[in-house]
Amino acid sequence: MSESKDCFLNNFVHNLQRLMIQVEKRTNLSHKEFVNEYLRPCKPVVISDATAGWQAHTLWSTDYFRKKFGSRKVSVMGKEYVFSDYLDIVDNSTAENPSPYLNEVNIHKMFPELTDELKPFLKYALPDRLQSHLIPASWGMRQGLVELLIAGKGTKFPGLHYDGFHMHTFVTQVRGDKEFYFYPPDQSPYMYPEERIPNRSKVRDMFNPDLEKFPLFKNAHYSMIVVKQGETMFIPSGWWHSTKILSTSLAVSINSINDKMWNSYINDFFIIHPHSPLKTAVMKTYFRLAGVAMSISEKTKSFD
Repeated sequence: MSESKDCFLNNFVHNLQRLMIQVEKRTNLSHKEFVNEYLRPCKPVVISDATAGWQAHTLWSTDYFRKKFGSRKVSVMGKEYVFSDYLDIVDNSTAENPSPYLNEVNIHKMFPELTDELKPFLKYALPDRLQSHLIPASWGMRQGLVELLIAGKGTKFPGLHYDGFHMHTFVTQVRGDKEFYFYPPDQSPYMYPEERIPNRSKVRDMFNPDLEKFPLFKNAHYSMIVVKQGETMFIPSGWWHSTKILSTSLAVSINSINDKMWNSYINDFFIIHPHSPLKTAVMKTYFRLAGVAMSISEKTKSFD
């Protein structure tokens, strides 16, 4: 087969694989509908009006952040910047010269002034066991695990991964549009997970993979959807994903844990944060009993 025909066939098959997985867009979705149709089946969905009440949608811009926090220091991909300097890079980002990607910035710790602009709390992320008073306050998640994500046009997320501790994730595009690429959990045999951090793929750039080094990756089935400004993307636990920024992006990520993923969360936690065998056994017993208490409490609550 000629090289041109071979490339055509590979692209054709890859497109067929992409089309096999569809991600829906929904509006006016009740909490019960979300749980039954997406959360329990672990199915991604884009919710167009999930955060319609947030002040952030009218306030946030790079200029707003520059005026409010311009002199603050931020760490981006291992390098420290004055925030205003970093925002200048974001505003001038291109596909040929993309900005670094700011992520894993806990808003409650680093930018607590923004928390009132993210209310009411996202109902679809509730109940969230990370916020339970049965979880140690020292873990710093009583207000939820809410993180700031910023990047400029043409930037790609630095790596293919699923979110740690088997957490569910909700990403709201406060400003800008973003392409999301998804691989369901059953594609894990093609993802080449890292040994020490199994939620990260050794395939660092899914857009230009080294197929000689990672030949099985070409068999992976994926989907892509554009999440537009104001929309919220639900990424279920265990779904591999990465992103590409289409325009200057200010986004908020909210992680949550529900009853279905509780035991996986506990197991992941003690793999990443090891203790002595006795302490691990005692703490695992406590958290599993706490999970039972949470389940009883959760059944009495309504989130619509």
